[in-house]
Amino acid sequence: MHHRAQDRRVFILALDGVPFSLLQTAFEHGHCPTLCQTFQQQGTFREIHSVIPPLSTVAWSSFLTGKNPGKHGIFGFVDRTLNPLQTFIPTGRHLKAPTLFERLSDAGKRAITMNVPGTTPPRPIQGVWIADFLTVSLEKAVYPKDLVPDLKSLDYRIDVNPLLAKENPGQFLQDLREAVDRRVETALWLMEKYLPDWDLFMLHIMETDRFLHFFWDLQTEPTDAQRFWSFFDFLDQTIARVLQRLPENAILVSLSDHGFGPVKKEVYVNTWLREQGWLRFVQDPPKGLEDLDSRSKAYSLIPGRFYVNLLGREALGSVLPEDYEPWRTRLSEALLHLKDPDTGAPIVRRVYRREELYHGPFVQGAPDLVALPESGYDFKGTLRDVPLFQTPSMSGMHTVEDAYLFFQGVEIPQDVNITLYDVTATVFDLLGVPVPQDLDGRSLLEVAHGI
Repeated sequence: MHHRAQDRRVFILALDGVPFSLLQTAFEHGHCPTLCQTFQQQGTFREIHSVIPPLSTVAWSSFLTGKNPGKHGIFGFVDRTLNPLQTFIPTGRHLKAPTLFERLSDAGKRAITMNVPGTTPPRPIQGVWIADFLTVSLEKAVYPKDLVPDLKSLDYRIDVNPLLAKENPGQFLQDLREAVDRRVETALWLMEKYLPDWDLFMLHIMETDRFLHFFWDLQTEPTDAQRFWSFFDFLDQTIARVLQRLPENAILVSLSDHGFGPVKKEVYVNTWLREQGWLRFVQDPPKGLEDLDSRSKAYSLIPGRFYVNLLGREALGSVLPEDYEPWRTRLSEALLHLKDPDTGAPIVRRVYRREELYHGPFVQGAPDLVALPESGYDFKGTLRDVPLFQTPSMSGMHTVEDAYLFFQGVEIPQDVNITLYDVTATVFDLLGVPVPQDLDGRSLLEVAHGI
């Protein structure tokens, strides 16, 4: 596959949350034959790590911009404003750095993007932009808008209804399959419609994440394992339709944004802060952070992000600036001593100060501490006074480790560490566009064999 950069295309297949180890298991047992043949024989297939904390909107925003959250401003699925102090759900409107698609568009390349988290609302580019699951309607999800009737005729699905997972698991599984089928059918239609004009095509499948959250435990039950693997075999057959239609000069890149693992317990860390006397509200239950009692020392947002109630920064702050570091140290040490009451085992693997994880102009929006849990402990951010430990509502949770990356036609030495930022930089390089100097990654072609 020795095409000159100006003649190459790149097709990115994003399978949200799919673990490297799960694909290895699938391949070893004869599942997913198309992905097996492609990933194991046509390039580099490696485990990579996600961002911390491993959230889809944060990870994909980091991939889309090639920058850490301190440079793009998205730190969680829920974030907070400082004055007034309240929570909100970040979207692409809050992304403070240009995306891969926009920068390629500025360089004269045509991009098509479908369903990638962090892409609501759509932005005008040379190409097609179909936004993510946070878009409320198809009319608001698509650029250019004249594609909306075509997507409706193709029965394009923005997302599934996750409430069905508990109410009617069988219907939910069918819903997942239909959403994948419709997205792939639409992708095939767009590939054909815009050939030979597209340079980058990114197809994101969110339904893998939805499936693993609710059905992770099926693979451990012998009677249910067939149902588990049948979904991935269906996915493989569906993806095969795309791979068979890729142009001869297209390079396939495939990746997930985080890994997955089983949930043992949900941990409601704001309850722990209440028990320590470090968090209180002016009314209970609180409507939200706006009901924070100014005597509070700290609060948490999902998953395991901790904020010191700092005077002069938080609208209701009380911790003096000179006490900021002592409070961070006190919180960090206390978290590391938090134990599972049933086993006595620690539930926090490591606590990061924000400057260990983030750098850039928007670090002031970052959490002061991020607690990384031991395997199986799912940190929740509910402000209400609920039990500290609870039975999981879902069977699978995100992990930092065990994401995967596949690069077709590129051999990357095993001793080379790979980040999401490197993947972004490499896409620029593959397409013959100079890698922007403000990215946090470098092109893997510098260390790779092939292409």
